[in-house]
Amino acid sequence: MPALAYSLPVNPPGTAVWLTRELVWSGLVMKAENAVPFVPGMEECTVTERFDGGFFRTILINGRRWIERVTLTPEAQVVFERLDESGKSHGWIANVLSEGEEGLILTFVLNVDTSAESDIKQTYTRAIASTLRRTRELLATPAT
Repeated sequence: MPALAYSLPVNPPGTAVWLTRELVWSGLVMKAENAVPFVPGMEECTVTERFDGGFFRTILINGRRWIERVTLTPEAQVVFERLDESGKSHGWIANVLSEGEEGLILTFVLNVDTSAESDIKQTYTRAIASTLRRTRELLATPAT
């Protein structure tokens, strides 16, 4: 599986509700702990065990159940390693928060089987946009 990456600026021109790195990070942690309000197609998301630097969760997304080992690198990235019930790895997804010429950028890097997805770029750019939109709704206040 080749890794794919899709990025969006966090605060593109014309953004009414500005997100700081700290707010985006808080949103990513909230999404990691309960992705249902953030990710289209996510039906269930339950944290099952915590460890230093992360946790395990079970998810049901697009009709498929997975176990994910979630590793948090504060204010930088969240990595979701997809495991089947036997513990075999089926790839990973990383949410990376970085700085670019336009300011903050949120990137989703994928190394999972995407053969069932008809338009992978649209699916994951929509997931990034949904994550930022929900973070704005939950955590940010409009700029004055």
